[in-house]
Amino acid sequence: IQACADDLAAAMRWLKQLKNIYTIFMLFSRISGLVLNPRKCILILCSVLATLRAISLIRDWLRENIPDWENITIANKGKLLGFVIGPVSANFVWADALAKYKLRAKEINRDGNSMVSASLQYNCRATSVLGYLSQLVMAPKSIKQIEHGALHVVFHLATNSLSRQSFASVAEMI
Repeated sequence: IQACADDLAAAMRWLKQLKNIYTIFMLFSRISGLVLNPRKCILILCSVLATLRAISLIRDWLRENIPDWENITIANKGKLLGFVIGPVSANFVWADALAKYKLRAKEINRDGNSMVSASLQYNCRATSVLGYLSQLVMAPKSIKQIEHGALHVVFHLATNSLSRQSFASVAEMI
């Protein structure tokens, strides 16, 4: 079991090992008064796809063995400390961060700042969104094109009016 703040993760080989985890959580609950919220928990399957049949079988097992957890989300991915984890996580790890990055670029655009102010806002509000992930996970191959588009948005420029090299020159002038 790994824990950080209120995020917990446990890896098990067999479903029946969930009974031990449940026992530990019930003991902790009696001692601390804190309880798990099954609606916020995800059982991430690593050895099988989370098909409707697999989910149904696991839910039946939970209903019989751990009724308190029968409505837990069952999937092949979930978030832990802001990272998408699980066997299909590669397809999703950057999706939320890139969507937030693009949204920040649009927000900076709407503020109507000067180039200097927009540049400062971009460095504080937009790039920081990607910094956390990029320390631990390789960025997608499309990151340069996404950044190029975001910079055009931030600086109120027509799409592709400046090359990536031109942005580097602008940065030196600011």
